[in-house]
Amino acid sequence: MIAGLNPNETFEMVSITEKDTANPTKFILGMITGEDRVVLMSHFEPEPKDINPAYYYALVRKGLKGIKNFKAYDGVKDITEITDGVLDQIPIAVIKEMFQVLLKMNFLAEDEIKN
Repeated sequence: MIAGLNPNETFEMVSITEKDTANPTKFILGMITGEDRVVLMSHFEPEPKDINPAYYYALVRKGLKGIKNFKAYDGVKDITEITDGVLDQIPIAVIKEMFQVLLKMNFLAEDEIKN
């Protein structure tokens, strides 16, 4: 049986690059719409290894729902609106890490795909 994706599911991700273990930055990642999944899939099929890094931002923009304890250039804060300015402050290594988590959250695993 294939389990449906929960559109309200979120996951708090702490980057592997985070150094502040006492009070880390937490990225709130969530589901994207079915239409967005189809559009993104059209750009990296038939093989996920062929993903253009430009799509990292597209998926993260759609799936990043907020940030807790974000150490922005103008102070530490919680972010609830993800803008270009916010994304520009996140290192590419962390964007890529979020992209990989979002792929796992938003797409069926190989063992869930039926022939």
